[in-house]
Amino acid sequence: MGFFSRSRQTGSQVPAAWHPATDRPGFLRWWDGSRWTDHYHPVGHDAEQAAGAVEKVRQPAALSVGLSGAKSASRPRKARYQTAAPSGLPVEPWARATTWQNVVGESHYENAFRALLDKNKPPWGDYWAEMDDLPAAIVADPDNPHDSSAVAVWVQEELVGFLPREAAALYHPALADLAERGEHLRVGARVLVHLDDGAVSGSATVTLPPPEGVQSYNEPPDEPHQVMPHGSAMQVTCEEQHMDVLGAYVSDRERHVAVTLHAIDVQKTPRSSPYRAVEVRLDGQRVGELTKGMSEKMLDVVDFISGKGRLPLCRAVLKGSPLRAELTLQVAKAHEVKSRWLDGIESA
Repeated sequence: MGFFSRSRQTGSQVPAAWHPATDRPGFLRWWDGSRWTDHYHPVGHDAEQAAGAVEKVRQPAALSVGLSGAKSASRPRKARYQTAAPSGLPVEPWARATTWQNVVGESHYENAFRALLDKNKPPWGDYWAEMDDLPAAIVADPDNPHDSSAVAVWVQEELVGFLPREAAALYHPALADLAERGEHLRVGARVLVHLDDGAVSGSATVTLPPPEGVQSYNEPPDEPHQVMPHGSAMQVTCEEQHMDVLGAYVSDRERHVAVTLHAIDVQKTPRSSPYRAVEVRLDGQRVGELTKGMSEKMLDVVDFISGKGRLPLCRAVLKGSPLRAELTLQVAKAHEVKSRWLDGIESA
């Protein structure tokens, strides 16, 4: 039986202490006696160091009203500020969203967590109600009076908080660029909510791509195209023959680019048998091809998309130097593509 479960049965309040962080393996998270805070501590540090950190993370009295306190139960805490609800087209991140990022300021949005409970009606565990894989909009908030680089986090159209200031500074430029296009970033969110005597406390975590992978480094083609599903890494070959093109794109950091795939006929030598392969182009210029074996795993889906009058567009990662570069596709193979996705492709 868990610690929180025992405390509930005995009627005692969970004391302020470090507890294992369910949302960040290898770390402890500080429980201030009434709610989870945004403070973490690596597991394995000595007890004196952890105890010293306790005093540093205690919340000011004005920001840590107990969950069972009369004020919290009778009147939800008012948000410090609001932003406009996200509008425009939601878009998936270009690079994989694999980084878990905690949202801050959730204590000011009690009504939002109440609304999420009403919308989803999740089952209750020993202590928390958990809601996984909820759609979240990550939106630049340049009019925020506290930080012009603020980034708001909306879960199912409910403002639940903001990215921490350091993270917001990294993501704001790309998110602002999306806003100018009439778009906003859509990712998955995990929400935990605690209800005690009418008072609600919640926390939210979102999955983010690297800041440079919010959108592709290069523009998608003007021609009708179809973005292919994410998949495992697939190495492109013959890049060394096209450094005159790739050399202009590489940098000291990985670049997340958009490439198109094309079916071509290949004959390596005059005596060898010809075969069909997949050619890779970056902004319309050849930058390599897939091996015969890999091409066979991609040709069916490439032909299908091309048959709809669209260019097969996929995600790729470019790294290296102007002297030598590697290009890796991040795309699903033909046998991994879902029928529902294929049915959703409209003819150009």
